[in-house]
Amino acid sequence: MTPPAEARTPADRHWLDIATHGLTPEAAARVQTEYLTHQHDALDAGEPDAGLQTTWGDPHTVNRALRRAHLTRREAALLPSGYAAGWPGLRAALIEDSAFLCGVLCVGLTDLIRGEAVQALLLGVILGLLTAVLLRWRLLSRPALHAAARAALFWTLKPITLVALLMLAGLLHTLATEGFGPVRAFLQTPSWGPALMTLYFGYHALNLLRAVAAARKLMT
Repeated sequence: MTPPAEARTPADRHWLDIATHGLTPEAAARVQTEYLTHQHDALDAGEPDAGLQTTWGDPHTVNRALRRAHLTRREAALLPSGYAAGWPGLRAALIEDSAFLCGVLCVGLTDLIRGEAVQALLLGVILGLLTAVLLRWRLLSRPALHAAARAALFWTLKPITLVALLMLAGLLHTLATEGFGPVRAFLQTPSWGPALMTLYFGYHALNLLRAVAAARKLMT
């Protein structure tokens, strides 16, 4: 006999909605089918209909376990779908980082407006960021690219990631040549800038790790 597509009672439906809350629609449908199939098989075997709440316990506890094992909506939002191989794909990659790239370009334009020469380091950063966008588009336009590799490359080749790595390299160089004094002075600057910058880079790094972990869930 085919398992029912819907829960037998409103209480069971309520339990399933809580237990699968936050999962992607595909994962939620798959998990709900598994629970309903198990319940259906138990009834066919002559067991009493005790309800999902009695059989499986607290739905919130089940939900926490399911979130660890299955892809959630928040995790799915971190997974890139890739790009088309032609100009539309490249345009999409450029648009994704347009705000950050424009911010860096504005720094260079400000120097030009003031009549100052644009620093070679800034020009190198701009060219490096544009190269990273092109490389990300090129790599993620490959259909056969593994999901975990796609997620890692997408977030690693984001301009903000490269700027963070550049700043980290500068920090390590400063520590090696001048000690902790300049770093302490920067961190003690009476403004929100250093703290906000650190939090933003940390949040971005966390997204990278979460995206790779989410991609691995697709492999299981």
